[in-house]
Amino acid sequence: LLEPTFVRGSVLTPRLLLTAGSLWVIGGAVLWLSRRLLPRELSRRAQFLGVTAAVLILLIPATPPQLWMQESLLEENIHQLIHAAYAGPSALPLSTVNEAKRLLHAKRRQDLDGTLIVKQKPRANVLIITVESLSEDVLRRGWMPYLQKLADENLHYVQYINPNITTIRGLYAQVSGDETYFGRYGRDGIVKRIADRRLDAVALPQLLNKEGYETVFMQSAELGFQNKKGVMEALKFRYVIGDTKPTPGNRFSEWGIDDPSLYANAGKMIEGFEKERPDGRWMLLLMTAGTHHPYNVDPSFRPDLPLRPRSYRYADEAIKGLVKWLESTGRKKNTLLIVTGDESRDTHKSQQGIGQVISRNEGLLVIVTPDNERKRIAAPYLQSDLPISILDYLDIAPPTKLGGRSLFRDYREFRPIVFSDYAQSALYALAAPGTLLNCDTEQWECSRYALSSDTLFDLTQSFTPEPMNGAMMHAIYDNNRRDWLGAP
Repeated sequence: LLEPTFVRGSVLTPRLLLTAGSLWVIGGAVLWLSRRLLPRELSRRAQFLGVTAAVLILLIPATPPQLWMQESLLEENIHQLIHAAYAGPSALPLSTVNEAKRLLHAKRRQDLDGTLIVKQKPRANVLIITVESLSEDVLRRGWMPYLQKLADENLHYVQYINPNITTIRGLYAQVSGDETYFGRYGRDGIVKRIADRRLDAVALPQLLNKEGYETVFMQSAELGFQNKKGVMEALKFRYVIGDTKPTPGNRFSEWGIDDPSLYANAGKMIEGFEKERPDGRWMLLLMTAGTHHPYNVDPSFRPDLPLRPRSYRYADEAIKGLVKWLESTGRKKNTLLIVTGDESRDTHKSQQGIGQVISRNEGLLVIVTPDNERKRIAAPYLQSDLPISILDYLDIAPPTKLGGRSLFRDYREFRPIVFSDYAQSALYALAAPGTLLNCDTEQWECSRYALSSDTLFDLTQSFTPEPMNGAMMHAIYDNNRRDWLGAP
């Protein structure tokens, strides 16, 4: 609870401080009035009712209950007051709004005009391993030597950006090509957006279903947390599987089965598919939980290591075992293997200021193709580029509504990128080469940074700040918020 990023991002925010202050004022007023105006017996009852009311105010949700980000009615009202106080001009200049729209269009548009860097393989199987809280920083620390070997010998994307934090936001971007920023959408908000915008029709599972693939989302933990069951079913995975009591496997924490057990169960499912349809194809997205505190690791595994690095080494050995299984069974020669993460909570401790803060959005992506193509790719990509990239590799024409760039192509032209960190109310944009824009979306304090390196998360990166007018970033924020709320 005292980790600096958590304190800054989740505790020392105006909304939370004003919420706490409001409750102290309300509680103090009830206590004072009850003592002054009521007999002792009635005073005690009034105090009890006051405390109960304060608790209910915190518990009454502003939107349908949220398992991962509960927000009360009082907090939402305070959030709106803060946003109104700092939002700047009520009407942004039309030129600014149009500039923001042009930037967002350039970021979102479908772009398959680049030069292919791999050989496409129609009807290859697809296996996506999403490791909890996996980022480039884990490789830098040397915690996953086998994954580092895979990165060195295959396709390694060193500027892979997570558009936001939390598991469900990362998974949603990976599968749908859509992104979440700042809306507090409730437990069912993503499901509602999928239905309202018919995003299932352009999401990866549904597109592959139509191509005859068996599509599976399988995770180590149970499915209720963050409503993964609802989201993945809305995105039209044919099978959505989480941990239940009958699920075979080892459990060393409350986060379900461990990584080797998850991969073993996935292997059995693959074998079942191939037995039923020898010429069939499959796409599996596997979400681990072993590297989530309190860490799901066999106590006998490397007891000499501290618990967190030990969990990543355990995850590394599990990936190694899965790859060896693909090789020994001959499946690797027709499987596109993708190793990535859902989110990153690590920060670059060697950097200060903005360099440390944005590292919370640094992801990791390693791709092993059947032909073992090898390249280190420094161009920036987003999690939401993954669906169109997989279709591109399989030589499947994507629907026009699915945007993004292909990870398997080389592009000469710069593409703007927008990402965020809702916990810190931060909005970022790579709006031009060598330029990072950053705004605090509660107080609307914005800065422009000149970058010394083309790679945003380079540890040698220096950030030269310049004050800036945040109108264009405010227009980007408003555009996204209206888009998610379904406003015109």
